[in-house]
Amino acid sequence: MRDPAVWVNPDDYSPERFLKSSDDSGRRSHHGGFIPFGGGRRMCVGSAMALSVIHCAVAAMVHCYDWKLENGEESVNMETTLGFNMALAKPLVCLPKLVCAESVFQSVEVSSL
Repeated sequence: MRDPAVWVNPDDYSPERFLKSSDDSGRRSHHGGFIPFGGGRRMCVGSAMALSVIHCAVAAMVHCYDWKLENGEESVNMETTLGFNMALAKPLVCLPKLVCAESVFQSVEVSSL
């Protein structure tokens, strides 16, 4: 992501750079700029760990929260829009309610300092 051949000022925080889809000549830019962990021999050494952490984080959210749909709806509206990725016509909004923290913290003894 910090390749100066791909990005202008690669070390600066500039989220608006991702809004541009072409350079001044009209060609698609960012050739390999969106590959988050790189590739080949110089691939990020932490990519396997990062992907494992994502799996653990999602599993913890599923385990520790009771999820409800917004506005008390009972089912998800699965209508899609036309496009490349078949996005939901109505965005999915879920409300989390913490359910497992009490049992987790009851089993942990806290020593006073």
